Amino acid sequence: MGDSGCCFRKRRCTLLIFLAKRILAPAQTVIEMNGGLMTRYIRIDYSLKPDVDLGELKTAIGEFVAGIRSHQSEHRYTSFQHPADPFRFIHIGEVVEEVLPDLQRQSFVQHFTGYLRERCSAGPEVTRLDRVASTAVQPAAAPVDR
Repeated sequence: MGDSGCCFRKRRCTLLIFLAKRILAPAQTVIEMNGGLMTRYIRIDYSLKPDVDLGELKTAIGEFVAGIRSHQSEHRYTSFQHPADPFRFIHIGEVVEEVLPDLQRQSFVQHFTGYLRERCSAGPEVTRLDRVASTAVQPAAAPVDR
């Protein structure tokens, strides 16, 4: 067993301890501070009417995402099209919570929201998410004394 206190080789134990402290941390510590800024996670689901021009919609989505990116460099936002149903979309956003009210007031958000509502057969439905774990690079959490 050696001085590692377990049946794994010392290197494997060190890796497991690192994973437990840094990656598999309790959910409370995973809702992280991003450079001192709180992040809110959202999902937006919607289905479009069958007569919607998908090329036009994708252009509008691209402009909307570019606006989000220019609003705050820490925002992360991705739009997905469902492969089995090309009229169904899911957006996943990681937005800086402190500037969310300002983001929602931006003209590009107001424009896209109105544009989208006119073209939806279902939704858009917005869901706030609580992050549990991610492969995304994160600032190092403060050491936890146990």
